[in-house]
Amino acid sequence: MARADAPEEHIVTSLPESIYGYDYRMLDWSPDGRWLAVSLPLSANNALTVNLLDSRTGEKRVLTHPDPGVVGDVEPRFSPDGRTLSFIRLIH
Repeated sequence: MARADAPEEHIVTSLPESIYGYDYRMLDWSPDGRWLAVSLPLSANNALTVNLLDSRTGEKRVLTHPDPGVVGDVEPRFSPDGRTLSFIRLIH
């Protein structure tokens, strides 16, 4: 039985298996629960980029653009107020 005031469940996104196996966290929820920051490759051979996913609309925004030869950006973290985001850039 669902609570009347509880939001409905829905899939926000599917994550590729390629982001698993790192010793870093690859995602973080914003304090208000609307946004998901996630490290994803733009394609199979690209560096990891930090992306912002809107859990309400499914919109995805690429936030970081690592230079060639960089492993990518991992450990996205929202600040407690949700206004800023930090990450770690992994370099070969």
